[in-house]
Amino acid sequence: MADSKRLSIPGCELVKQKRLNKELKIKDVATQVHIGETTVKRFFGRTAISSSLFILICNFLEVSWEDVEEKSRELDREKVREEFEREYKKKLEHTEQIYSVKIESIREQLDIFRNQNQVDKKLILSLMETNNKQSKSIERYIKIITKQEKTISIHTKTIANLVKTIDNNEYIDGKYKYNNSSPNNNVDSPNNVTININNSGTGSVSMGDTFNTVHYHKQDLAEAAAEIQRLLEQLEKTYPTNSNYETTYPTNSNYETTYPTNSASEKLVLASRALQQIENQPTLKKKVINALKGGGDSAFQEAINHPLASILVAAIQGWLIS
Repeated sequence: MADSKRLSIPGCELVKQKRLNKELKIKDVATQVHIGETTVKRFFGRTAISSSLFILICNFLEVSWEDVEEKSRELDREKVREEFEREYKKKLEHTEQIYSVKIESIREQLDIFRNQNQVDKKLILSLMETNNKQSKSIERYIKIITKQEKTISIHTKTIANLVKTIDNNEYIDGKYKYNNSSPNNNVDSPNNVTININNSGTGSVSMGDTFNTVHYHKQDLAEAAAEIQRLLEQLEKTYPTNSNYETTYPTNSNYETTYPTNSASEKLVLASRALQQIENQPTLKKKVINALKGGGDSAFQEAINHPLASILVAAIQGWLIS
């Protein structure tokens, strides 16, 4: 109501006391003032009614309406609404700004976690693939070594017997003549072996009816052995096999994984890497094969002078057979 009044709390107590003193009920007041009972109830219930009726009831109860009126100014609802919306908007913007910073921080952390998970996943897959390749490589070279054990033993015994016969057999026209005619000789070697040695150090070996000449030079053997020895030393720096070292596979700026390499399988892997390096260098591979053919596996192995020499020589023997 634009022109309305209502009782204050003390005023409400005062008019109630006046009504009780007069022994009047709300219905009696309405009847004597000639207004509706509902309006009288609103009056005593501190609900705003029209100013004229408010003054009429107060006069009937013999109280000053100014003493019992609630002295509160009428609120401008539109202004209140605008002020409320303005304050609400400010607080909302402030809250959104605070939480936007928090949300952005959480998003950055999630991105970091996602990227790290991707890196870890790639690392695990890479390590699994590397382990599978190494396992297959180890199995392959173990099969080669196992397959060639008998052949290597035969060649070793044959060469040992040939060396022994140099001082004991007949030297004719610059040739050592070796006849494998002894019935007690169990070495699987050709019946007739001739070793030709010139003053320059070069020579040839002939076996049986087929004459296969292998050009052999001590310098070639030494050079091939030296190159292999350098290759092994270089690989040891990257993949050390000593029990005091570990192989480190870098992954990213935050992590690295180390694996001990003092096992026999890791030594086989190192030997396989050396063989791959030799295979990738045709000149070196040809030199190694010629040196092995000319000097024999024992001499070549001794010239290399490395713990992995026996494995390498055995694998290279496989090249000659294949």
